[in-house]
Amino acid sequence: MALLLTTPALGTVTISCSDEGSGLVSINYDASGESAKVRAFALDVSIDCDANFTAISNYFEGEGNGYGIFPGSIDLSDLNSTPVWGDPIAPSSDPGAAGTGLGTNRVILEMGSLYEPNLAGPSNTGTLCKLQLEGSGTCHVTIVAETTRGGVVLETGVTAEINVGAGCDVELGGGYPECWDYPGQCHGDATGDDRCDSYDWPAFRDAYYKNYWDHFPADPENPQPGEYNPCADYNRNGFVDSYDWPEFRDNYYTSVGGCAPGDPCGVYSPGSTKP
Repeated sequence: MALLLTTPALGTVTISCSDEGSGLVSINYDASGESAKVRAFALDVSIDCDANFTAISNYFEGEGNGYGIFPGSIDLSDLNSTPVWGDPIAPSSDPGAAGTGLGTNRVILEMGSLYEPNLAGPSNTGTLCKLQLEGSGTCHVTIVAETTRGGVVLETGVTAEINVGAGCDVELGGGYPECWDYPGQCHGDATGDDRCDSYDWPAFRDAYYKNYWDHFPADPENPQPGEYNPCADYNRNGFVDSYDWPEFRDNYYTSVGGCAPGDPCGVYSPGSTKP
């Protein structure tokens, strides 16, 4: 309970997030302007896209120089054995947490410091944890103080004001470009007119030997010469190269169709891993 006792706000702590790639978002803190360390964090983290939080990692567990005591889930009932620390996500059964948690688009984080006097304690800046997202598209992550649990509290007992800025955007895999639903795209039709002809040639020519990872288009719906063009990636493997050429060559000036819609690779977003 000592973690939740507060007095009027005086300090300021910056909370931010960053896209780590592959759907991983880092939750960061900066209390470098404070003379006192942060004792506890209670944060409400949500996303606005077709995705869910599926895992949490990179947090400190147990006693030591990190944020590793979790008021919502620590179990000290058997003091003769190692405490069960749980994880920083408040259970959905807790007051005010219904409908949140892993498998949803919102989590409530509860984290605090616990260290011996001879230890330095947590750093005044660092990463609290990392959250894994699964879904598609671009997700905007919003972080606010969870005030019913005390928000962000300094070791002096002061409730700190938090600066969360604009949050952050996270690019997720799982989506794919519209042209991969063209019935003939995998057989050389980059324009969607069900034919492979001279109108499709510029897309292949301008993207030849360009790949998804190093030449991702600034505007994915309007690739420019020298950028990767997914519509000319007939085998949909992230490369426009000599393996795609036979589809264009052998189907030139014919009506084409029979391609399965969607993305066989399962990814279409910056930051995905090369095969």
